[in-house]
Amino acid sequence: MPFLTQISNVRLAETVDRAYTVFRLPRPADLAVDKPYGIPPETETRMLAQGQRDISLDDLRIWHHPHFSPDSAQDAVRWVLPKNLECLSAGHWIYHAGNSIALIRLTETGFPNAYKPAEQELMKEFALRLTTAFLEAPAHYEAAFNGVDEILCMFALGGLDLGPVLSHLASHPTEQLVQALAPGGHVTALGRDPFWESGKQLDVADAWYTSNAMELRLIDLALNESAPGPVRAHAEMIADDIRARRR
Repeated sequence: MPFLTQISNVRLAETVDRAYTVFRLPRPADLAVDKPYGIPPETETRMLAQGQRDISLDDLRIWHHPHFSPDSAQDAVRWVLPKNLECLSAGHWIYHAGNSIALIRLTETGFPNAYKPAEQELMKEFALRLTTAFLEAPAHYEAAFNGVDEILCMFALGGLDLGPVLSHLASHPTEQLVQALAPGGHVTALGRDPFWESGKQLDVADAWYTSNAMELRLIDLALNESAPGPVRAHAEMIADDIRARRR
């Protein structure tokens, strides 16, 4: 079932539509899941009989559930990937434990180095445009992501460089950042998604979260009497959290 019409951001929808061209592949021999604990044979048969655009959300969720066989599995991952991007962009959850690990099979199959330059560029563009779409309409993504931290974790586990994404986030108005960092008014700015892995990507994210520049922006917003009261309160609480983390 196509979900392109459910994507709220036009440029993101264009990127997802183009993913079906960039990742256009023949059907793989199988879907690279461990056979003893894999998906039902009828599900695999049905998915492989369909075109890339016609994979259903239910079948995609089933594909994500079992143990994965990364050996020689890149074609299966690349074949399913456009539907992954489409469903994420439309605001759906696709992995039962949370979308933070929805792209992890990219790194398990050698992303970025083992992927073509055009595929790497498409994923970079997707990361920037999904981030923009989330900032513009966070309510549209409530079922998919618990704040921007889950999105950053998903990108990190998928092997994408967080640097451009964080710079892109920083270019948006502070009020949008507060709403993204504290979805629904819950102060989760520095909360760690449980699937974050220690290493360079987490260090980069933490440095961005706890930077002096971020704190100053939040304080300025908290003191701005023209801003909505709840937003000012959330900004102040997040700034307090940043100071506490740096002690």
